[in-house]
Amino acid sequence: MVPKTHKIEHVEFSVADLGRTLDFYLNVVGMVELAREDGTVYLGCGLDDNWDVAFREGPPRIEHVAFRVDHVDEIDQTARRLADHGIAVRRCDGTEPGQEQGIRFTLPSGLDMEYVSVADKRYPVLAAPAHPRLRGFHPLDLDHIAIQAPDVSEISRFFLDVLGWKETEHIELNPGSGVWEGAFMRKGSLHHDVTVNSGTGRLHHWALALSSFEHLKLACDTLASAGLAIELGPGRHLLGGNIFVYYRTPDGNRLELSLEMAVIDGDMPPKAWHDRSGFDAWGACRPTPEFFIGT
Repeated sequence: MVPKTHKIEHVEFSVADLGRTLDFYLNVVGMVELAREDGTVYLGCGLDDNWDVAFREGPPRIEHVAFRVDHVDEIDQTARRLADHGIAVRRCDGTEPGQEQGIRFTLPSGLDMEYVSVADKRYPVLAAPAHPRLRGFHPLDLDHIAIQAPDVSEISRFFLDVLGWKETEHIELNPGSGVWEGAFMRKGSLHHDVTVNSGTGRLHHWALALSSFEHLKLACDTLASAGLAIELGPGRHLLGGNIFVYYRTPDGNRLELSLEMAVIDGDMPPKAWHDRSGFDAWGACRPTPEFFIGT
């Protein structure tokens, strides 16, 4: 059983070559196609009927990210909070497969974000997937997303002050400067549902959850057989505790394979880091300057 601790619900991308992208995620990663509507293809990990990532052809970029609400009243409550802060809100009830109610708004960085409720609320069981999973390495779920912004603290304050999320940790290399290089925020109980990193792109990476190190080895072997080389890893983040491997995928974005992310007590106070030692507990992974470039 995979409990729904991941509050991130789905992400949508535009990609330059839709056919190549779908071939990779269907036949190498092992996701399943759930729907096609108006040129957009919706893929899921297959354990339930909820889609995790959608692709459509267009100028390459991330289009929007969505988070699941704990109860439908949260959608109206959030809409009122956004309106109180002068943020335009659009209803998106039933506009995507399997979605019941939703709102869409734009982050200060320009990325669209949704709060949604979904029709399928079952708990996934690995031995009884909702859809046959016969190819690839079978990720469990969408795990988290890392976005970029020139002003990390500004975007972080939006999540904290407007949306009411909690900060887990942040990186402030010059103590007392107020200049953050990164921030880790949570809507639920996992260490982070969103990270904000300093940069000029929209996206640093998105992540899929795996179950174990054996599962990670299978994924790396599968990706190697498809001609993909590891960009960074394996290692273990001190910030979050999760084991990671990063890849650049054929659509040009960065994908993290992640497992064992920490679960956080609700009243844990946030922590400030004044160096980058939290990146890798094992000490073997040293990011290149190219690793900090987003898309």
